[in-house]
Amino acid sequence: MALFLSEVFQHLDESEQRRLQRRLGCILGRGSAQARLRDSVESRLQQLGSISAIFADLELSDLLEQALRGYGTIPLDDLEPWQFENLFINPAVLFLDAGVAIIYAEALLLLQAEESESAAPGLLRHLSRLKTREKHALKNWLGLHQADKGGSYLASRMYINMAARQHNCQKPAETPRYLDEIWPDNPAQNRIAWFYRGILPLYQCLREEEQRILDSDKDPMGKLARILAFKQGQWICKPQKAEPDQPVRYRIYETRETLQTRAYQKMIVAEPAARDELQGVLFN
Repeated sequence: MALFLSEVFQHLDESEQRRLQRRLGCILGRGSAQARLRDSVESRLQQLGSISAIFADLELSDLLEQALRGYGTIPLDDLEPWQFENLFINPAVLFLDAGVAIIYAEALLLLQAEESESAAPGLLRHLSRLKTREKHALKNWLGLHQADKGGSYLASRMYINMAARQHNCQKPAETPRYLDEIWPDNPAQNRIAWFYRGILPLYQCLREEEQRILDSDKDPMGKLARILAFKQGQWICKPQKAEPDQPVRYRIYETRETLQTRAYQKMIVAEPAARDELQGVLFN
């Protein structure tokens, strides 16, 4: 769940506000600007040590791995008493009324920044670091026309939307190493070629390629499932360093978030419009 503590803090119960301030060791003013709150939260978390070390010190490393496979959610009903007690004193965790705890987005971003480049990349970090035109193209592809704000707000809305799309969906059985193994650089054959040439953003090209397949009602190569893997956040791609006089190739990576927990599935809202306003549903 890409919920930023700085965005939802003022909507939390006073008891949860006090718990978080005590564990973080700082005062988070209810009337403070979100940017200032986020800086305070991130600064305190960094002073407390790495996020993975915080979980390890509390003997919750296995729980952390489970949470990362479920978009940061931790179902409270499944915990042993000692796990709940240790989780309750964890400064990187936010307790919700829906019977789950989450690793809030400021902590999740710091955790994903700790990971090496060889590790499975985190989807939220990827979305937060997208260039403006890629964010705009992805926002339109996901139908988030009301998400006019940028920065962390837009990244969290896209993250929630992509997670919701994975409900009852499976990623392709195999992940190609490079993007051009699926779509060669040939404008006559596919729209992705315009991305290779720097003319259009990737997510716009994927959207147009998806529409082309849907309009033709033909998909003999099974490419629609691979397009959906990008749309659902299961795959992302990054440019690789190229040799002189050689074109840049784009490596496909599976993201860390590959499995939804039962608790997260319960939190998915049925209507798309309501799903985009999930924070309001949880905290109003």
